[in-house]
Amino acid sequence: MPGVRVDGNDVITVFEAAQEAIKRARYGEGPTLIECRTYRWREHVGPYFDYDLGYRSKEELDEWIEKCPLKRYKEFLLNHHIMSELEMNQVAEQIDGEIEEAVLFAKNSPFPDANELTTDVYRT
Repeated sequence: MPGVRVDGNDVITVFEAAQEAIKRARYGEGPTLIECRTYRWREHVGPYFDYDLGYRSKEELDEWIEKCPLKRYKEFLLNHHIMSELEMNQVAEQIDGEIEEAVLFAKNSPFPDANELTTDVYRT
């Protein structure tokens, strides 16, 4: 099985690798392993930065935060005049609204019945 290692913080590189893998799969050439190299900013479990635990420095974390894939892609879109700052803000507002609506829906919905626990779970 072929594999490729890409910069997981580069949206375009990841997209291109995925496109190639999808094309191979659709032509019946099997799966492709895509290793997207990236970095975890926060604790394994929890909302906090964990550089104070001693296994990485704040400087290392800051270096990776500068490589933020969203920030890099936003810069790409602006620099190539694909989207304006205004258009990006409008999209962000729309997305924020959809998220708020989904959270409200979830909070107001009843818990699923225990019988649904394995619904849509693959079993052999």
